[in-house]
Amino acid sequence: MKQHFPRAAWILTILAVTPSTLPAVDFNVSRIATGTHTGYDFAAGALKPFVIGSTLIHHFNRGLGDISSENTARYLPSPWNAVWKNAAEYPVLERTEDTPAPTASLVYLSPYYQQARVDMAVASPKSVKAHVFQSGDAAAKVSYSLRIQHTGANPADYILTHQVPDLVTSHTQAYSLCCPGDSNGGTYLFRSPTAVSIRATADLYVNGLAIWSSGKTYRYPEAFANGGSSHVDTQWGRTADTGSNRFFLGLSEPSRKFLFPAK
Repeated sequence: MKQHFPRAAWILTILAVTPSTLPAVDFNVSRIATGTHTGYDFAAGALKPFVIGSTLIHHFNRGLGDISSENTARYLPSPWNAVWKNAAEYPVLERTEDTPAPTASLVYLSPYYQQARVDMAVASPKSVKAHVFQSGDAAAKVSYSLRIQHTGANPADYILTHQVPDLVTSHTQAYSLCCPGDSNGGTYLFRSPTAVSIRATADLYVNGLAIWSSGKTYRYPEAFANGGSSHVDTQWGRTADTGSNRFFLGLSEPSRKFLFPAK
């Protein structure tokens, strides 16, 4: 069984969490965004007024769902070579392979063998989900790309605020219920998996270079051969309950562009 959870290049409140009241963690990424390091005082910068009407923003968004029972991945919006848009689009996409209908003697715990779902249309929480029941491979991804151009006559500081997404992974050992009429009221027969691989990641890029990443994985390789009692877990980056990030992108001269590309 494999589950590949969302990998996103541009995330604000995707995989949503309620905005935290905790102080934001500040990062100066001006050298990455502009090629030149510029010192910045976040506390003093927070007191400066916003400049309205000096930015041109274009959007390019994509949701993708892929399950191993289908030959090709599906994506929205289409076509694949769609151009930059003046407004963001919020794709809703789901690919599933259904389990058999329940009978008097057999009821499946999940309605799907495989599921890949992207739902960016709801206000909160926006979600990206991949789910496998029994065996197979499922992946769900979303990318939100922005192209930001400073159109003002005077230079301006650019700050990006980013809410840390909630990355959730889980794994449950399969079982069947035998002999519901016995003295125990039924016996659970657990089935050990051959292998399990689960990954959830989120990445943020500016001008093609990564400025932030977070993720977690669960690995039970086939070579362990112990039914999943031993496994390898990894986690890096920050969790959703730690608040938000603020990135100082740099001092933007007129006509400078910041590109947050899909990866």
